[in-house]
Amino acid sequence: MGQPGRATAWSGYVGRNLLAAAVQGDIFASPSTKQILAAIEAVPSDRGTILVVTNYTGDCLHFGLANEKATAKGHKSRFIICGDDVSVGRKGSMVGRRGLAGQIGVLKVMGGAAGALGSLDDVYNLGVAFSQQIVSMAATLDHCHVPGRTEHAMLADNEMEMGTGPHNEPGYKKLSPVPTPAELVRQMLQHCLDEKDPERGYVSFSPGDETMVLINNFGGMSQLETGALVDEVLEQLARDWNMEPARICAGFLETSLNALAFSLSVINVTAAASNCRYSVDEIKAFFDVKTNTSWESVAGSQTRRRTRQQQLVRPRREERRIVDDKRDLKTGATSLLAALDRGLAKSGSVVTVLLELEEIVESSMGGTLGGILGIFFVSLRAAVEKNIELASSRGPVALWAAALSTALESLRRYTPAKVGDRTVMDTLTPLAETMSKAGFDDGVRAAVQGAEATRKMVPKLGRATYVGAASSGHQELPPDPGAWGAMVVIRGLQSGL
Repeated sequence: MGQPGRATAWSGYVGRNLLAAAVQGDIFASPSTKQILAAIEAVPSDRGTILVVTNYTGDCLHFGLANEKATAKGHKSRFIICGDDVSVGRKGSMVGRRGLAGQIGVLKVMGGAAGALGSLDDVYNLGVAFSQQIVSMAATLDHCHVPGRTEHAMLADNEMEMGTGPHNEPGYKKLSPVPTPAELVRQMLQHCLDEKDPERGYVSFSPGDETMVLINNFGGMSQLETGALVDEVLEQLARDWNMEPARICAGFLETSLNALAFSLSVINVTAAASNCRYSVDEIKAFFDVKTNTSWESVAGSQTRRRTRQQQLVRPRREERRIVDDKRDLKTGATSLLAALDRGLAKSGSVVTVLLELEEIVESSMGGTLGGILGIFFVSLRAAVEKNIELASSRGPVALWAAALSTALESLRRYTPAKVGDRTVMDTLTPLAETMSKAGFDDGVRAAVQGAEATRKMVPKLGRATYVGAASSGHQELPPDPGAWGAMVVIRGLQSGL
């Protein structure tokens, strides 16, 4: 089971010998936990379910929570996070490598193994082993245009970006003037295959290792251009890296609407086979097995002429991310107000309110923030119920301080975010820590200070991590929308108590 929310691609892979289901979020946003659970229930299997997830924070949180809930209900559920992008090095991100089109190869071999009636453990172990042996990188001449949005990123005529992602985020760096195709491919392969690079030497290749190559058209390139790239990649692999891939696949693998972009992926099949029960020949056979999905069109689609893309005004990178997070906050707040209008608070039960908040977040809020808040509210409600006697023995502040601390500990199992990373944790952590020591009002002041401090922080988690390193730095940014939104809610509670 996969998720196409961020990259509008994977619903085309639902079928025999591939995915049982694909879970669709909004364009370039992760699906909600409730959607994922609905998909698990829609395609039940006595043999088990494997959730294959692109390594983006929101996807990991929502699918992680769904995996926990499915397991609690008795499902045999497993969880694989796929990350193959080398554009951000080891020091540039705490969350690991971003997911690119290499994941399609993971889905293909896992689907083939599942179709051959492999066990849950064997198919899962194959997916983990295969996903860890992929190096990928993308480049773009221009970003896609999302229907219904007025903002549209643009690049100048004499520049392009390397290290772009599948949901329209800016690249790791800009190149100007635009290099020749040969020089661009040379730089991308150097990033992917140089094992001596301490930042990006993720996969080792030995002489004689069998490999696969995936060339992904993000949606806006012609097949003629894609074919020319394939020729250039294969020529340089043979000449400069002594590689002759056993399998080559090129086409619309993981699309991003009409983006004028492509990615290349190199996979060490021999190394993957050494870490699972399947042989190299078996893995290649799984990759080759026929399906009744759009996979069969990848090698045989006809050449089409490229349509020029109009250039509109480019908004600032950080502001584009904030627009998405503000939309999530607005959706959640609107749903909560509607619930209050229906009499949610009349019972006086805080547990009832927290249960409704869980439902709102799981049903209405996608993206990273929705995932974080979903886990937080589930854990907070459980902690309040468990420690309710504290309200009588030590007062309500003691109850909430204990519950907040427990909820934060639960959240830390799913995200590495901490104070200083420019996330909602910059608000929630000071609130919980200060409230337990000095009371509610001091906790609120600490939360406000934490949210304000995000203006001067360099992002270390989420999609902002993948933006060009040269742009991270010294200018003051708007506050993190998740941290700011949490602060506004906390101050509202203070005013109402």
